[in-house]
Amino acid sequence: MNAGLQAAENQRKAQNAMAESRKPRRVICEETCRVISELFGSGLRAVILTGSLSREEATMLEKDGGWQFLSDAEFLLLFHERFRLPSAADMLSAGTQAEAALAERNVQCHISSSACHVDYLSDLRPHIFAYELRECGDVVWGDRSVLQLIHGFSSTDIPLEDGWRLLSNRMVEHVEEFAAWERFSPGIHGKLFYSTVKLCLDAATSLLLFAGCYEPTYRRRAERLKELSRDQNEIQKLSLPFSLQEFAELVSLCTSRKLSPERESWNEAPWAFWETAVGCAAQLWDWELGRMTRISTPPSSEELMAHWMKSQSVIRNLHGWSYVLRRSPWQTSLVHWPRWARQALQGSPRYQVYAEARALFGRLSAIRKHESEGNSAGFEVAFRDSHLPLALGGAERAGWRRLALEIGWNYHHFLEDTRA
Repeated sequence: MNAGLQAAENQRKAQNAMAESRKPRRVICEETCRVISELFGSGLRAVILTGSLSREEATMLEKDGGWQFLSDAEFLLLFHERFRLPSAADMLSAGTQAEAALAERNVQCHISSSACHVDYLSDLRPHIFAYELRECGDVVWGDRSVLQLIHGFSSTDIPLEDGWRLLSNRMVEHVEEFAAWERFSPGIHGKLFYSTVKLCLDAATSLLLFAGCYEPTYRRRAERLKELSRDQNEIQKLSLPFSLQEFAELVSLCTSRKLSPERESWNEAPWAFWETAVGCAAQLWDWELGRMTRISTPPSSEELMAHWMKSQSVIRNLHGWSYVLRRSPWQTSLVHWPRWARQALQGSPRYQVYAEARALFGRLSAIRKHESEGNSAGFEVAFRDSHLPLALGGAERAGWRRLALEIGWNYHHFLEDTRA
């Protein structure tokens, strides 16, 4: 077969593969829109698909003649102004019903949805989610023009802190997943592997934002990172604490694993892969925080974080703590109010959760080493002076695992649904 015919054949195969991958995506959109329209009817103006599924980058596996998605299907429901937004319970019920309908068609996928009015879109400020929503969002039901309501801005308008927050969020989630890993086997697999891949990919997202060349998709980020790694002037300008070439190779591997999970062992890797990913993420977090605080010779991550929190206004801190108050029943949280008032002078709940997460994240490698050797006593520490907004009751876990649980709970309860 000559080169021209071979190229045509490769293109045909790629097109067939893309068409095949779109079938479960179409099923997800059809069933979700059907359930949502039946529940909310004339109140709906549009249903917007967001996230990795809208970018054709969701991770899915063929299973028993059907499909299993590791990525959530994320939808934004836009309602007409005259209609009240559904409650959180109603939204959860809609997702559950959509998942049940998908299961009948042999598609396993978690449905995540949120509701808004038009002012949400028109008031969006430059940040990563808004940029990706405008560039890659897909209106799968209703008014096709609604994404034009988002004001135009370039990727360089996105605040650097948004990239650092993204990396911080993945670190929190990784600490949670690591704490759930009960047995330290010769390699990583399953959920811990997938969490490591997500950590790498969003570390790349964060780095590219700081480098001024952010891209909205995993594929384009991997390509852009390779380009940067071949530019010696850019390497010197960035002055990263790790090899950009090696990091670009790691991100390319993670991109391939996430987007093309064909092999049976696609979600397995040696601990060396995990060690490299965690090491790069920790160093990048410190490097980015050093850039934001304008400290040319960064001290420890704890000192950097303390410096960053001191630079924030008390008004901004109070905004975050007011959300904690609204999310906490006053009858049970009253005892914490004096402590929260003191903490509001030190930093926002977001930064204090991030500080705890970074401290534990930096110890994960040592924890793994000690526990794999059967010597965990040195890391079964008490909480000491934790700055987390709330501590959970019960003692089903102790030491660092308990701390990881506390960090995750506070993140999901007080930070995940707000930018405060």
